Amino acid sequence: MPRFVIDEHFIHSLMQDKSLAKKYLDKLKDIHTTSTLHPWSHNTILDSSFKNAINNNKDLASALLGAMHPVPFFDSEGLHTSVIKHSINVADKEPYSVCILTSSEHCENYAKNKHYADYVEIKSAISIEHGRSALELIDRIHDKLTQCSKF
Repeated sequence: MPRFVIDEHFIHSLMQDKSLAKKYLDKLKDIHTTSTLHPWSHNTILDSSFKNAINNNKDLASALLGAMHPVPFFDSEGLHTSVIKHSINVADKEPYSVCILTSSEHCENYAKNKHYADYVEIKSAISIEHGRSALELIDRIHDKLTQCSKF
């Protein structure tokens, strides 16, 4: 089960449909809070992305805080590089697998980033998902988590 690094663009795209947003923020909260390896830090978001995500919607802050942990991280090369470098740090710990959740508009920026594109080892530990495939991954992990808790 990969850990999630979430950017503001994923949040903005998710918030386009409020009922879908509630459903998936609840699932992310379940994953985040019941992680056996990283409880309350399974899902992370850069502090700057968190602030940008709630900029026009302060009520969203509490929902996001339940579903992900903001982490301070700054890289002068910009958001995509910061997210990738943070993901590398996260992937260095069990389960050694990270998925960056973003929007379809930003997926290519991550894939082509010089800190990601040319490194097979990094690509094997870090995946990038957006849109329907990101939601399906959240569903699969949440379902697996739910099935395990029934035993």
